[in-house]
Amino acid sequence: MKPVKTLKLESFGGTKPTPYPASSDKVTYVTRGFVEMEATGIYEFRPGHGGSAENIMEVDGKEAYRKEVGQEALHTDIKLTAGKKVPFKITYLTNDVNGLGWYAQLDVPGALSTVVKYKGKYPYLMNKKGQWVSRDDVYYKGVVTATGSAWLNPLAAGGRIGPELGFGHVVGDGIDEPVLILKTSQGNRALGWDFLPPGSKQYEYDAAKNEKWILDAQLAVDGEAGKYPDYKGNVSTVYTHPLSQGGASNSHYNRNAQTYMDVGLAMGEAMMKLLKSE
Repeated sequence: MKPVKTLKLESFGGTKPTPYPASSDKVTYVTRGFVEMEATGIYEFRPGHGGSAENIMEVDGKEAYRKEVGQEALHTDIKLTAGKKVPFKITYLTNDVNGLGWYAQLDVPGALSTVVKYKGKYPYLMNKKGQWVSRDDVYYKGVVTATGSAWLNPLAAGGRIGPELGFGHVVGDGIDEPVLILKTSQGNRALGWDFLPPGSKQYEYDAAKNEKWILDAQLAVDGEAGKYPDYKGNVSTVYTHPLSQGGASNSHYNRNAQTYMDVGLAMGEAMMKLLKSE
């Protein structure tokens, strides 16, 4: 095909892309350009927004994205080398076109996409097409500072997972009835200052290793510890230190998705053990 008109694309992606000319049913819009990554890795491209997402994108001569009209988007991972400029081409399938587009590195250490797609862990989170899947029997609802309200899937909390994802899969598999998970998340708060019964006096401890006191208290109330026999069969504690892939809880485990998944799975198994003991 011979171009009817060629315009220079100053910017692609972001919030202020180069404007496209008025759309028309009589022409096919094609965008060509080059991409150059700062880091070597495996990337996913997400060109277009809304109606303009119905297009076919090629990167370095390989099809990286295809969304035909009325169909699901299909992504093909592309490995790119840092500092190497490669060509891309986008062919729009409708007359709804714009310069919006995004990409994401998939093999970032600790990212959920990395451990699922490239380490083979938690295969039930993704279908054969490489798309995240939702459960239709476990619903997630974030309250207080937690976010999200959707059927349980890796994107339910805005793309940031916590232990609820692994927990929900274990409990959902173990219970026939629908499951509702309410995540009450409130960070940077002290039990002796912010969470006290009405009228109680606030207090602080200045002594070293306060964290150890908290850990000892958590382990003591576990029904298996024997210190509080009334709690046996209805309270369980999961010791998360052996499950950490790096970092501590106060550093969010360096945002390592495997840590959060494994902690959630362990919590779910502990919950199922309690339910079976009733």
